[in-house]
Amino acid sequence: MIQSQKRGVTGYKGKLYYAFVIPFAFVCAYFLGVGAAEAVGARMTGAGRTGGTNVSTRAEPGHNAAETAGVGSLGELVGLQREAVDAGASGTDNTTPGVHIRTSANEPRDMLSHAFVNGLSDTTAFSVPMKVNTLANTRYLELINRDYPVKGEPDTGAIVAAWPTVPTSTGDLALHQAALDAVEQLFAAAREDLSNTLYVGSGYRDYDKQKQIYQAASDKAYAQKPGHSEHQTGLAADIFVVGMHQSKMARSAEGRWLAENAWKYGLILRYSDDKTKQTNIAGEPWHFRYVGQVHAWYCYEYNLCLEEYIACLQDSDGYTVTLDGKAYTVLYQWPNDGKIDVPENMAYDVSGDNTGGYIITAWE
Repeated sequence: MIQSQKRGVTGYKGKLYYAFVIPFAFVCAYFLGVGAAEAVGARMTGAGRTGGTNVSTRAEPGHNAAETAGVGSLGELVGLQREAVDAGASGTDNTTPGVHIRTSANEPRDMLSHAFVNGLSDTTAFSVPMKVNTLANTRYLELINRDYPVKGEPDTGAIVAAWPTVPTSTGDLALHQAALDAVEQLFAAAREDLSNTLYVGSGYRDYDKQKQIYQAASDKAYAQKPGHSEHQTGLAADIFVVGMHQSKMARSAEGRWLAENAWKYGLILRYSDDKTKQTNIAGEPWHFRYVGQVHAWYCYEYNLCLEEYIACLQDSDGYTVTLDGKAYTVLYQWPNDGKIDVPENMAYDVSGDNTGGYIITAWE
């Protein structure tokens, strides 16, 4: 469980040490058209993310500067980055502006700078081939949007009633258990920093319910067609403030607090105003998606929407990060003969990304 420091569990203001993360950020920065030098300056000065809400919570005392041992100096990385940009490599396609999602290992990478990224994760630990259909797939990192529909309903046992665990708009509202646990911890922290004014206005919806909502929506910019909504996974929660119209939420103290703190509990702000070209959804400061803390941290730290995060993983293979003394390796793999390699002596979980690849999150 990820709770606030006051509850004595990791994930809030404990020390945050990380290694080998910056190179992956360079790849993402290049991929998104951000200058490498600018990305380095923001990271090393603690100035926060490039674009979007500019916060500096990661620049607290005790946070180490980024380490690049084993992958070259920052100057070398910037040089590689500039060479890639000068070469004119593209990271776009005709489907989602600014994001190219690969659908197989045979598709070429978009970045000439990927060579130095391959050394980020020590993949020798991933030596046990396993058939993907025998692995427990959490589905936490599945990409659901207009181009990648939901494939099957979530496990019925994983969808649970949200009330009375958290305040809800209706008594029959439900969420995936993982999302509910995260929202519960988020709300507990909010009660300390704000007040008891947050509630979940929408959670899990089946296909028929999503169809009904889509047909009734007057503004389709805020609605997904049935079969293409994250709400059908149970991992998405629309979080609102009592007595506040949703149009005012982004600029409210509560809305800003949610955007800056949700990652600590494994949640990402899924549809931010500055990512509409990538998500094809208008900004929704109330829509949060559970992905897990490590992934939520990275998306928040480098201002990535899920489309961008998946694309960066595909092109970089992954990264290693240490959060509160716990080392994580995030590795992207395409199945080979229906198999992927998992670690032999590390705990791990696996999630498909709904594009054909798998993301292994291992820790020790």
